[in-house]
Amino acid sequence: MLVIRQGRGKEIKSREADGPIVFELKYREAPKTPVITYYLAIDEGKKGPEVVDDWLQWRRVSKGQPFSKQISMP
Repeated sequence: MLVIRQGRGKEIKSREADGPIVFELKYREAPKTPVITYYLAIDEGKKGPEVVDDWLQWRRVSKGQPFSKQISMP
């Protein structure tokens, strides 16, 4: 579990960087299954770090359009 104390998120970012810290994880649940992408963006809020965006994306068939699912509330 990643724990960022208040104000410490700034230390993780590159100098002069602006915006949230973004993680993008790609994985397969089993061999020969579609790749699933998990996107997570964390930024420093008034009370500490907060999730500003997260979603999952995958293809339902091998050559179809990606399907996205928003996870958190905006």
